[in-house]
Amino acid sequence: MGAGFNWYSVPGIVAAALCWMLFAYVLTRSPRGLLSLAALACLGAFGANLAGLSIEANATTPDDALLALHLNHWTNFFSTPSWYWLTIALLQAQSTLALQRYLRWVGYPVGLLLAALGLGLLVFVYSNWWSVFSFAVPLPAEQATVLRFRYVGPRQHIPFLAGLGVTSLVGATVNSLVGWHLTANPAQRRSLAWHAVSSVLLLIGGFILAVVRSILGDSTFAWVSFVLAALAFGLMAVNVSAHGLVLRTPVVVRDLLYFLSGLAIICVVYTALFAAVSQEYSFRLLALWVLTLVVMILSHSLFDTTRRRLDRIFFGPEVQEARSILTRVAESPALAQDVDTLLSGARSELEEASLGRFTATVDEALRRLNRPAFLSESRLLALVPRSVEAACSRRGLVNGRPPSALDRAQALRDLIIAAMERLKPAEHDQEANLTAARQYAVVYEAYVLERPNKQICLRHEISERTLNRLRHETVRLLSRELMQQEEALSLAATQGLRTPRRLS
Repeated sequence: MGAGFNWYSVPGIVAAALCWMLFAYVLTRSPRGLLSLAALACLGAFGANLAGLSIEANATTPDDALLALHLNHWTNFFSTPSWYWLTIALLQAQSTLALQRYLRWVGYPVGLLLAALGLGLLVFVYSNWWSVFSFAVPLPAEQATVLRFRYVGPRQHIPFLAGLGVTSLVGATVNSLVGWHLTANPAQRRSLAWHAVSSVLLLIGGFILAVVRSILGDSTFAWVSFVLAALAFGLMAVNVSAHGLVLRTPVVVRDLLYFLSGLAIICVVYTALFAAVSQEYSFRLLALWVLTLVVMILSHSLFDTTRRRLDRIFFGPEVQEARSILTRVAESPALAQDVDTLLSGARSELEEASLGRFTATVDEALRRLNRPAFLSESRLLALVPRSVEAACSRRGLVNGRPPSALDRAQALRDLIIAAMERLKPAEHDQEANLTAARQYAVVYEAYVLERPNKQICLRHEISERTLNRLRHETVRLLSRELMQQEEALSLAATQGLRTPRRLS
């Protein structure tokens, strides 16, 4: 991008991109809940912080540096407290009485104090900005590595900000270790142990950054803190996703690497495009590039989710359900521990969706059962063609001429009533199968005899709500019977076999 680009900021840009990729991963892969929301808040705060630091590192004038600091400094007050609250969310998912007592008397009060301190510092700094940060001066060439400017001013809040960060990360580590000690479940203990490691990595990274910037005055090795932060974020994202999905960690790691690889390729393409179109280095172009990477990561990750939301506008419920199932099947194999079970489950879901659509068509035909003109236009005729043809044959309607529309309507009515009769229990079993007998009676009286609902309710001493439930259940059973009959006839025709006896 030109000589003005600060190459020392590359680790920070990579860490920021990784943080937002992990944000997108948790957002799209983890189940909704307090834990995933806490992880999103944490990753969002750290991602904004790292992106802002990367932009600030490339400022070329004091005004640009102060502007970048002003837009980004607020993230420092919320990033580490959000990490502490993520640990609280992890502990809250455990059900032990000792942990709940610890949270009530220690975890929650400390977390509220940290949040209050962060909010107080935010209000103080931004209400007295120009007295806290008076102006910026360029650093000597040998010190201008990660940052090119030094901020002059009282900066009274810095010790409190450092205390906030250290207390939050140490508190998160202590919380994780306490949870590890008080939890008996091996998987939960492992999860809390890894979170403690993540907290320590962040603590060490922050310490290194503070030492090299504030004490040594040289940020050459600040990239180490970004690497440690990236490792901490990666461990946290795997931990949260594995906890929420109840999956083995290697499965989530494989899916995470797959997810990150796809987004990384897109980031490289966008970066190459920016490098190709930029004539010379510009701080504002660099800021636009960093923000574009963040927007690109989120937009590409949320594409399928947004498309499913648009399905509600452009498609009906049946298409929405089918697309939702297919999308789930396409996304799930990477997280599946048993692909055969996944495919079997997907097949069952698709069959259930197909049955639902078929049931709606059968219900429509039942409402027109005694109206041949309407029944001749039913969509059910196209769904059970072999069954209708067999019914026409049984009525003697196929004598070298194709059946008329009225013939097909009468055959369809016979087909539905015959399937209905098969649901009726035998005479000697009606008392034992009272529910089945009532289901048959309700549907037969409602659709064949066309009796009013009130009359059916009085006759069988049931409420209208019970009537609707029985009718819904019976129509579904009837639909399944018709569907299986059509599948049996299709199979018999394919194999060149005789029509099954039960259908003849």
